Amino acid sequence: MTITENSVVKEIPLDQIDIGLSQVRTSDIDQGIQELAASIEKIGLLEPIVVSPKAEERYEVVTGQRRFLAHQYLGHETIRATILAEPVEPEIAKAISLTENMVRQNLSTKDYIDACTELYRKYGSIKKISDTLGLPYYKVSQYVKYEQLIEPLKEKVESGLKLDVALRAQKAATDSSSKEVNKEAAIIYAEEMQKMSGLQQRQIEKVAIQEPSVPPKEVIQRSRRQQQMNLRVVVGDKLYDALNQFTQDEEIDQNNAVITLLEAALSERGYL
Repeated sequence: MTITENSVVKEIPLDQIDIGLSQVRTSDIDQGIQELAASIEKIGLLEPIVVSPKAEERYEVVTGQRRFLAHQYLGHETIRATILAEPVEPEIAKAISLTENMVRQNLSTKDYIDACTELYRKYGSIKKISDTLGLPYYKVSQYVKYEQLIEPLKEKVESGLKLDVALRAQKAATDSSSKEVNKEAAIIYAEEMQKMSGLQQRQIEKVAIQEPSVPPKEVIQRSRRQQQMNLRVVVGDKLYDALNQFTQDEEIDQNNAVITLLEAALSERGYL
């Protein structure tokens, strides 16, 4: 039986609805609410929100948090909602919310991190989360590793530093024996890596791990002198289109996209 089976659609009072903790979108929640409200006021609510029943005639939002907030902004008393037949487990609601927001492409990196981390605590399996949400395995792996970052790097990620760069910088600054992170080195690596190509970032990581006693600035200089190998690959239209879509989604060039995907595939199979 699907989660929406035996559900009903009707108008319900806004004051009987709670947003709850299962909503995946936790940052920039109010961004664009006025524009959404203006659209709803002009053409109406095109898609009902989805809610699950709670005790004492109350409901919790499963999908449609921003549509609900837009109705509040407009001063509406009710909203059209699909009411599920029974309550939904928080982890399932979180997965549903994440999937809907992925389709709408309006999630921040922090939203993905929070959702995947919570689901990982529940299931303990990166593959299960990847399969359930349709996210690449390597992406889920990065999201759940966010909690391992030192605080200065977490702050940088929340300020716009790409998560994969932060993870790579911390790895380069981590002592292989004691597992302690040199915070100063990690910050230096992160600031330099964000200006570099993926290949140059990997070279910094490699040199830093191989020669941990070398100061960060010298590691950076050495990595810039490392030999680069050229690889020419011929692919079909379907693979090429998929690669282009990946570069757009990740906001990187084709060269870094190919390196990222190759590294992820080889790491997953135990070659790196």
